[in-house]
Amino acid sequence: MRPIVKIALVVAGYVVAFLVAFAVVAIYVAATSGPDRQTYSVMYGFGDDLLFLAVFGVAAVPSTAAALFFLSPIAHSGVCSPSLLSALQPPAS
Repeated sequence: MRPIVKIALVVAGYVVAFLVAFAVVAIYVAATSGPDRQTYSVMYGFGDDLLFLAVFGVAAVPSTAAALFFLSPIAHSGVCSPSLLSALQPPAS
């Protein structure tokens, strides 16, 4: 698979995750509309933001997994070995 196709696949996955999260929040807003939503608009807005982040985070897992899978030959090539070794070092005291 060519690199541009891999990039397009990962980007398309993130776009789909964004659209899914947007749709879930839109359905939630429509289901909870009422006088409380207008009175406590800031609290509802913050809750809507948290819901969007949670749904986007879950929906973006396949795209992130695909990106990591596509990057695995780079990680195994030795480019990342020094960073892995430094991460495994215990902190100096």
